[in-house]
Amino acid sequence: MRPRSVRRMRMATRVARLYCMHPDWQLQGIDRELELPPYTASHLLKYARTLGLLTVKEELPPRQSRDFQTGSRLGTLFPPTYMVVIDTPGPVSAAARACHAGPHGEDDLLHQTLGAAAAELLARKGLLRHHDIVGVGAGRAIFHAARALAALPGAHQKRSNITFMALHGRAVRRIWRESGPYAQQSIDAVRVTHAFADAVPMSAARPLHLPLVQKDAQAVSRALEEEASFLSRKEWERKAPTLAFIGLGIMGAPQSFGTLPGEPRVPPSAYRGATPIARPLRALRTICQRFREEHGYIPVSDVCDRLFWVPGPDDSPELRQSAGPLIAEVNARLLTVETGLPDPALSPRNDARPSRAGSLDQVQEIVLVAGGPYKERAICRLLRHRRPDGRRFADTLVTDVRTAQALIRLAESGG
Repeated sequence: MRPRSVRRMRMATRVARLYCMHPDWQLQGIDRELELPPYTASHLLKYARTLGLLTVKEELPPRQSRDFQTGSRLGTLFPPTYMVVIDTPGPVSAAARACHAGPHGEDDLLHQTLGAAAAELLARKGLLRHHDIVGVGAGRAIFHAARALAALPGAHQKRSNITFMALHGRAVRRIWRESGPYAQQSIDAVRVTHAFADAVPMSAARPLHLPLVQKDAQAVSRALEEEASFLSRKEWERKAPTLAFIGLGIMGAPQSFGTLPGEPRVPPSAYRGATPIARPLRALRTICQRFREEHGYIPVSDVCDRLFWVPGPDDSPELRQSAGPLIAEVNARLLTVETGLPDPALSPRNDARPSRAGSLDQVQEIVLVAGGPYKERAICRLLRHRRPDGRRFADTLVTDVRTAQALIRLAESGG
């Protein structure tokens, strides 16, 4: 064997060892640790897999059946949204919890199942078309959908010239790996965007390497004029995404795991500018935790990391007046798309400055992948929202049967 090949093999072995020992590191961190040129660790990791030095075994959740009866009933309450309701299993065993997600096993197993169902929808139902521009979020269910899509031998293989673009800036989140002794790994918008592009042959990725949290609103505007110009409203008026693939986050849930920027679990070095939103996020989290404990629901959610208020039977004008400025303060510093939702918590004074970012109202078709505890009111609000052309916010909803049943009860009670 040539000396050069031996050196490359040894370096690939070192990269593979670091990758296994520190699964929460980004590959750029391995580049820095070994003093390698940018992206070298990525190439060496692929080389290690080719040589058999590194084997990644993924234990995906079993394929779940659809509950057509519940989906049909839910569809009659929110026409013409196409409903995909997955009949998820009951509480997982201790062994399955350890296998699938460490201490948050049941919650993350649900996201894996929803992601697998969404991937199958993309692959087999003709949602992906030639020359599509697909905007993607970076939640857990969306990440699992990208991984599941890569494993599906389906109709998406026949599509070409598809561009997957990030809908917001980078913010590192932590999720649990499905197997292996090291439980955590990090995901962000860049990784998810590339995962979709890798899953579909002859497609391209358009990631956004700027951080989600910017110093102030002026910094957001400058970014939308320069590196993030493909997210600007002006660009979307010319050529908006044909499909958006997004999830839903909530604040203050006991199992929320890095859903929103600025949480303690997210290292400050992951992105610049986390400090300006740390104070309002703490205040909002306190409000949400109090509401969850006293009233059983959470009044603040996010789509593509942009916060919005979720009305409920127990909120009050005083509460909205206290939460509205906090939501506006956070949203003003986020490099992300607009949701198009009119926010009852924001007074005209708080919401006076329109964002230069594109709005999801401009997207031709939206697939919302969301499910789990405390999310039914937020999903219900999104489904009830009408875009300027009269269509509902989500053209397709992928959810689990327990969330769907909660949505039915909420819609029939007028909540």
